[in-house]
Amino acid sequence: MRLEERKEMHITLPKEVYDQLEKLSLERNVGMEETVELLLKAALEIWEDEILVEIAKERMKEYNPQRTLSHEEIWD
Repeated sequence: MRLEERKEMHITLPKEVYDQLEKLSLERNVGMEETVELLLKAALEIWEDEILVEIAKERMKEYNPQRTLSHEEIWD
């Protein structure tokens, strides 16, 4: 990612969170910024998955097996 495509953010963390990030960074031999970025991306993916699950649950409420098409009906 190009530098101009990045945004900067300053955050204050509780000591125990900072210490965990530092430990994880050292274990993986990467900088803390990269560790935080990877963890945030993973958290956002989980959050997105939870939203998609809720959408699927709502759609399942309207599911009617008599209105569905089989694989063969769709691809023939």
